[in-house]
Amino acid sequence: MSKPLFNLKSTASVLQRNVTRRNITLNGTNILMIGKPQIGKSREFEQNLQTFNECLASLIEKTNPTDVFIMGNILDSQITEKEKYITIFLDSLLSYTCKIHVISGDEERLPICSYTNTQIDIIKEHVGILTINQESKVFKLYITDCAGNAYNVSEDSGLRFTLFLQEHLNRAIGQFSFLISSYVEPSFIDFYNRVASVGTFNFHENKIEYLLFDTKSFEISIHSDLDTAEYTEIKPETKKEKCLLI
Repeated sequence: MSKPLFNLKSTASVLQRNVTRRNITLNGTNILMIGKPQIGKSREFEQNLQTFNECLASLIEKTNPTDVFIMGNILDSQITEKEKYITIFLDSLLSYTCKIHVISGDEERLPICSYTNTQIDIIKEHVGILTINQESKVFKLYITDCAGNAYNVSEDSGLRFTLFLQEHLNRAIGQFSFLISSYVEPSFIDFYNRVASVGTFNFHENKIEYLLFDTKSFEISIHSDLDTAEYTEIKPETKKEKCLLI
């Protein structure tokens, strides 16, 4: 008889120790989410950064958010001095009046977490949790960079994190809860497709795709760029289980 690949009970106990979560305090009710800037393609960091901030400033002016979430890898993978350039990037965000929250990609977690200016909310944990009270109901949003990616456990290609979602979040992802992630490990895409409404986000030179979330009306819209109003509207009364991948 072949040996089982994993023991769900023992793995879940490991997850409770390894996968960290934190409750997030919002500055207001209008949330803008963008993911994976990956600045520095072709080593043009300064030009990419300027373009990104021009787009972000225009987007903030257009949508008037109280909170902005930047998720996933800030730098292109070819940038080696990550702490230096991440600091430059984060410093460039200090002029915005809305609250900036950053939840890092796994490979950038250490340099991002070393940033000391508390004006920017650095989410050091793997999962950020938003709790929203609306119409006598409590909504939960679970925000992560890489659902299914190899957190702490590269040897099993994200299996433990996926089990974390199945074992812990599936009990919560019901009528009034959501999972938002900027990346999903392809090996586990079938799992997410069974519960997911899928949107995309990426920063491509002079275009930002983004997600807006109004906590008052609890409406989520996924926009394709800065200039069009095309979006997918998602309401809790029409879809009871959601996993948004941005």
